[in-house]
Amino acid sequence: AHRRSTPLSVAAHHWLTDIYLPTVERLRENIPGDTDAPQLYCNLLEHKWYLSEGAKRDVGHKAALEDYLQRFGRPRV
Repeated sequence: AHRRSTPLSVAAHHWLTDIYLPTVERLRENIPGDTDAPQLYCNLLEHKWYLSEGAKRDVGHKAALEDYLQRFGRPRV
């Protein structure tokens, strides 16, 4: 079987357009303050790490984002 690796430029584009930008958009819409995008994303990654440590498994990006928004986001009306 042939194993092909994804070119770095393709992987980077996927991460930027499908993961980073949509995540930062949700964070900016729901987290009070004027924290810049890279810091917001780093805060989320740290939160994901803490959740994963507590669960003794990788909780996943989406679960970490939802938990972060629930804990630190603006209250829903």
